[in-house]
Amino acid sequence: TDRSQGVGSLADGSLEVMIARRLLVDDSRGVGEPLNETESITPYGVECEACRIGEGIVSRGVHRVLLDPTEDSASSMRRAAEEMFSPLQLFFTPITTSGHVPSQRPSATLPQNIKLMTLEALAPGLVLIRLAHIFAASEGSNLAAEQVVNVADFVADLGFTIRQAREVSLTANQERSKLSHLSWRQEAQPRESARAKLEAGKVTLRPMEIWSAILNVVPIEPVEEAQS
Repeated sequence: TDRSQGVGSLADGSLEVMIARRLLVDDSRGVGEPLNETESITPYGVECEACRIGEGIVSRGVHRVLLDPTEDSASSMRRAAEEMFSPLQLFFTPITTSGHVPSQRPSATLPQNIKLMTLEALAPGLVLIRLAHIFAASEGSNLAAEQVVNVADFVADLGFTIRQAREVSLTANQERSKLSHLSWRQEAQPRESARAKLEAGKVTLRPMEIWSAILNVVPIEPVEEAQS
């Protein structure tokens, strides 16, 4: 294909990046024609079959280079990919002054290997939350391990207390306790797969696992400073 891309280090201290390939003659690698993509081309089955017309196309794109030690490369790539392809989207709606509850803490944070996929108000006092472990177990990083997430503290940082949590499917249309999967006949011994479960306000996520729940929350009452 003429859209081939690649990177090579042909000499110490240098990188050569190929973002496109254009050939004016057939390279005899099976295509049967030059990899010469132009502004236009004649159709097949006519006198001048697949004749190129106009200037060669211009390829544009973005390449990002991450320079990290080998042992950190997988985790750096994973975080960069999340930031580029799945950035956090923020949506706001007007509220009344009386409905605003200031957070008791300056910010809400999660562990580096945990991503907030969804935080959506379904109704007053009802919130859908999805948390995902963004690393794979084979990525060779200390971040690619089970991670305990204190959901209660995270929600408290947002100014709310969890009164009740109902774990649901990824699509949030079924309670997870009632979720049933297809049963497959298999010869190998099935592996035990303990699912993430909220206990004492905390949930343990394994690599690449997603946890979804609908939370019943109430605002944290602001603490009034004592008058001296």
